[in-house]
Amino acid sequence: MDDGETDSAWNAGSVLFQKEKNITNAKHPITAFQQGDEVVLAQGGNQGTPGVFVRLRADPNWADIMERNGIVKIHPVEWLARAA
Repeated sequence: MDDGETDSAWNAGSVLFQKEKNITNAKHPITAFQQGDEVVLAQGGNQGTPGVFVRLRADPNWADIMERNGIVKIHPVEWLARAA
């Protein structure tokens, strides 16, 4: 990974993300989302909004999430968490 940017890889339909901090270069645990996973927005102005993971965008820092009303919206991957 260069300069702490997010690195992603596709693995049997899973999206794997591994991030590093710029300052400490400490690695975060790997988080994987698969199409159909229930997620929730853990950050941002719509925090708490539930949805379903659809796919990553061309820029792997962004993902398509289908909200309960059926509308697909783009959100930063770092804002996503697994729904409880």
